[in-house]
Amino acid sequence: MKNIIKAQLYQLKKEKIIYIIFGVVLLLECTTMAGEMDLAGSTETGGGIYAAKMGVYIMSIALMFGTMLTGLVCSSDFMDKTVHYEIMGGHERKNSFFGRAAVSLAAGTAGTMIISAVPVILCTLLYGWGDSIDFLGIFVRWLLSVFPVFRLVCEIVFLSCLIRNAYAVMGIAFFVSLTGDSIVQLMGNGSIHFLALGSLHAVFDCSPWMTGTLSGEKTLMLYDTAIHAETVAAAVVFSVVFGIFFLYLGYRFFAKDDLN
Repeated sequence: MKNIIKAQLYQLKKEKIIYIIFGVVLLLECTTMAGEMDLAGSTETGGGIYAAKMGVYIMSIALMFGTMLTGLVCSSDFMDKTVHYEIMGGHERKNSFFGRAAVSLAAGTAGTMIISAVPVILCTLLYGWGDSIDFLGIFVRWLLSVFPVFRLVCEIVFLSCLIRNAYAVMGIAFFVSLTGDSIVQLMGNGSIHFLALGSLHAVFDCSPWMTGTLSGEKTLMLYDTAIHAETVAAAVVFSVVFGIFFLYLGYRFFAKDDLN
């Protein structure tokens, strides 16, 4: 498995499309941040408010990188028969599958988390953090979002084994990241954790409330960043269970596939 991982990491370094996707997604995040701050003007600015208001959107856009990278890592070698030659050359199927899955999980999750942090950091550098948002609460929510990201990457690994076409998987991953927020809203809160993006919704759901100053000249928007224990437990348990389940399904399908 070590050789498979090394080969995939080396291939990732050479893939120009990975750098292009990373740059485009990061540019999209920063452009959106600039637009939001411009619309807010001087009344609502700051990295804290931006993270509280736009947390789900930030992560949804960042997921484009992680999921599309996973599609490329896990599917491209089917297209040029590299996986077939690996098995014919004596590599175990288990090593071929989990080697690619490990690279996807590590690089995809890390890249997604980095991209999601950049616009908030940039906004904080430009406007400050703000007084109405607790930093620790937002930071804990950001760390917790690793679990739904892990789950979605596992699901894309499974999808890659089914479709075996990097461009098709990358297209589906892009579509899911772009429209997942709307799908979650249509489903409602009753089954929110049955989707990875639903768990992200729950994790970044900071309830806002308004208060006025004594003079009545200014209205302040405050956000409750404390996260409930049941939300943490549901996000972690659903993400880990579904993630492992889809990895298992992907491996079972890969183990029985004739690779033709």
